[in-house]
Amino acid sequence: MFLLVSPCGHDSCDAVPVTETIYTKDECTIRLNYLKKKRPDLYIFCGEVLRDPEVTDENPYLTPPNSADDVFQLK
Repeated sequence: MFLLVSPCGHDSCDAVPVTETIYTKDECTIRLNYLKKKRPDLYIFCGEVLRDPEVTDENPYLTPPNSADDVFQLK
């Protein structure tokens, strides 16, 4: 889990990470509750980290299929 903040509040816009730190669900909830007490006007929430199962420690820079590199390859 990681902390996200929405600069648009409840309107539809992309939320941005508060930090790059990845937390357990409990750790994220604790930090979320603390931040909500300090800044109740912010729309802040915990989000799930999604990982590509193909990306491993041995291959950390796997290029996803249909990436810009694939699209703009010179032939």
